[in-house]
Amino acid sequence: LSAVFLDVGQGDSALVGCQGHWMLIDGGGRESSQKIYAALKSRNITHLDLVIASHPHEDHIGGLSAAFQRCTADAVRSPAASDASQSFQNLCRYAGTVTVPRAGDRYALGDAAVEILGLNAGPTENAASIVAKLTYGNVSFLFTGDMESEFFAPQWELSATVLKVSQHGSSNGT
Repeated sequence: LSAVFLDVGQGDSALVGCQGHWMLIDGGGRESSQKIYAALKSRNITHLDLVIASHPHEDHIGGLSAAFQRCTADAVRSPAASDASQSFQNLCRYAGTVTVPRAGDRYALGDAAVEILGLNAGPTENAASIVAKLTYGNVSFLFTGDMESEFFAPQWELSATVLKVSQHGSSNGT
């Protein structure tokens, strides 16, 4: 298992690999496009099993379109199927089909498993963030997008080895 949190400045992006299978969660802002492309190229990645756009804010999805300049993807997931923002329009143009998952959806990533714990938990775009958990043996990662603390559902299994804090570590995040 390999997990790299990419330095995209004020934004989020994580690249996770397991046994030749890859997942990209978020892509930072538009100014991070070259970093996303370079991260994929340096690892010789040309195919992503799963791409998660945690929510349609530019600092999370602006650089994702660069991934599709380099890679194909089996599945692209977002909490919304449409959004008026230019970043979301670019994502759809390059990715093709963007699908809204359901809580409980599971995806294989080699011997690792990714589960969508929840999404669209509240009235703001941040509270709409996809919360996903990746598990590989006894190691787990919790990816929270910008989910606001008051919208984490009590039934979600939030314990994890690694927590990607929400809302860039702000007081209303995790």
